[in-house]
Amino acid sequence: MRRTLTRRPNTVAALGVGVVAVAVAVVAAYLVLKRPPDVHNPSADFKSQKPKKQKRRAVTWPQYGYNRARTRYLPAKGIKPPFRKVWRYTDRPLLEFPPVVAQSDSLGQGFGTSGAFYSTPAVAFGRVYAGNNDTRVYSFDRRDGTIAWTYSTGGCAYSGPAAARTSRTGPTVYIGSFDGNLYALNA
Repeated sequence: MRRTLTRRPNTVAALGVGVVAVAVAVVAAYLVLKRPPDVHNPSADFKSQKPKKQKRRAVTWPQYGYNRARTRYLPAKGIKPPFRKVWRYTDRPLLEFPPVVAQSDSLGQGFGTSGAFYSTPAVAFGRVYAGNNDTRVYSFDRRDGTIAWTYSTGGCAYSGPAAARTSRTGPTVYIGSFDGNLYALNA
């Protein structure tokens, strides 16, 4: 019995020291992490300034289809009707890419392919570049649509091409193919 009585005060003392240590740790953490006080100077002059008006650099397109009716219509500056028909595509293969306009010129007549174009073409260096599911990459003259060159890949060229000119490569067209390769072609 005597032994249990001597252990009990030691346990209570250890528990009390533990509680005090936790309290000290909480106070120390509060002092370290608290927000610094606000600076107040009643003699300083304060002049309200209007925010500068920023120029709008981008078109606001708030949601899919531009508005709730999904009209996809954006009143744009610099496009002035009446429009004239430059060319018309009447061949059998399917053209399924969004239109691309290059300085009011676009793909012209004069090409017939056995496949279909599924991606957006690239317009650069006076040409229009498009991949086709007949495994070829086509380069058309931008003004009249005549074929400048074609290149056969090992598979369908569904991806949209990218065109760039660097100091090391010169004008180059990059396009992926279903054969698992990325092609870099001289534009």
